[in-house]
Amino acid sequence: MNDRAVGAVLRRTFTWRTLLTTLIFDIGGPLLTYRVLHAAGVGDVVALIASGVPPALGVGIAGIRHARLDLIGALVLLGVGIGASLGLLTREPRLVLLEGAVPTLLFSMACLLSVLLRRPLMFVLLQAMAGTRGITAAEVRAWGRESANRDDFRVVTLVWGFAFLVESLLKATVVLSSSTGPALTFSKVVAYPVAAVLVLWTGWYLRRSRRRRLRVRLGLPTQRRPTSPRPRQFLG
Repeated sequence: MNDRAVGAVLRRTFTWRTLLTTLIFDIGGPLLTYRVLHAAGVGDVVALIASGVPPALGVGIAGIRHARLDLIGALVLLGVGIGASLGLLTREPRLVLLEGAVPTLLFSMACLLSVLLRRPLMFVLLQAMAGTRGITAAEVRAWGRESANRDDFRVVTLVWGFAFLVESLLKATVVLSSSTGPALTFSKVVAYPVAAVLVLWTGWYLRRSRRRRLRVRLGLPTQRRPTSPRPRQFLG
């Protein structure tokens, strides 16, 4: 197995079905639920708590389909639970909205701390996606025994960790400085462009790293040396 197989796993994970499910349960469902209830005169706190039902329903459907609950689904449920609990206890809409920032922050901290371990978190997630995505968990473990591959995934995990840390801070800033409607929209939408950029960057980085190692094994220079300009010849 090589990084091409890893790229295939990422592409099969982020399919059109995944995109459609995300649009329905994670973006459209929460926004529509909040706006309908808010227009009907329901208070912000209750409407925001109800907007957490579609994402939780999406996680439940995915868990039944795959016969397991993955890390992302667990974080979504954790965020919904935290937001609902804070809303019921404090009746403060902004604290309910912070449920989107808390799982993102926890995921970023887990990524950054896992860099110190033998297997960083993004490698563990790749292994969790194996089996139904074209490669087996045993193949992923064998691929991860090479130190170069582990180093690649440490870099990947570090970048994902810092990106999600920035995202969580942006969510918290918008929630604390904006009204409920725009803050909810930003909190539900911003994660997906960030994730798309990170997936594309991960594929590019793994391909670039593979080519660099291949050039080293073949004894080729890893970078093109700048060619010196030819001296001009003057006709006399």
